[in-house]
Amino acid sequence: MTGQENERGAPLYLYEKGERSMNYDPELAALLSQPWSEGACRGYVISAMERCGFKPADIQQVMMELHEIFDYTTLEEARAYYERSPY
Repeated sequence: MTGQENERGAPLYLYEKGERSMNYDPELAALLSQPWSEGACRGYVISAMERCGFKPADIQQVMMELHEIFDYTTLEEARAYYERSPY
């Protein structure tokens, strides 16, 4: 399959001859070129938790833990943790 996008216009992975490649998406490239922001990351987490129906006390607990994680975990460690996770 080639040249397909999902409903938000983001590129889908392409599988050709056993290799994985991706179409270039200028909007995605612009987003990825933006500087890292812990505040934005917290906003994403809060938004996701609210959409999933988490209680405010649970969101607060996660925000406290996230603050701790940001202080003691490097970006590389976090990326590796994500890549090993089942999510």
